[in-house]
Amino acid sequence: MVAFRSLWLLLPRRVRQLPADLAAVVALVIATNIAALAPIIRETPLRVPLGLAFVLFVPGYAFIAALFPEAGESPASADESTPPADSQTMVDDSDSDGLYDSITSRSGIDGIERVALSFGLSIAIVPLIGLVLNFTPWGIRLVPIVVSGQRLHTRFGSRGSRTPTGTSGR
Repeated sequence: MVAFRSLWLLLPRRVRQLPADLAAVVALVIATNIAALAPIIRETPLRVPLGLAFVLFVPGYAFIAALFPEAGESPASADESTPPADSQTMVDDSDSDGLYDSITSRSGIDGIERVALSFGLSIAIVPLIGLVLNFTPWGIRLVPIVVSGQRLHTRFGSRGSRTPTGTSGR
């Protein structure tokens, strides 16, 4: 236990504060880079599922993490959601089923929406990467695709790990 704690403290503070989902994205990017570029592992079937996740899920998830970082509520927004004491005595019959309250009380997106949007945005982002790579001197080959994907994922992931105040809070 003590050895694990001391190894954990050796990591830079930004890495230790990285949310678990973005740490999984970084781990998947590293595993995909190894599976695609390492000479021995390159011929194994491990390359296919990692490559599919790298292309079809990770770009959109990193982009969604940058758009919706899921930071905790600020104290000001928590105070605004609590109605004053004198307004509790008034009865509003316009929304008897409570549907409007459930829609307006949501602060971000939940997990299933995050996953669905990740697949959709990946399908939109990856062709754009291919289009840009087509007009570069490197073209559309394995190394430029892996490098551009890695840079894009880590850039969006690093944006998603920061909240507007600069602290991490998923």
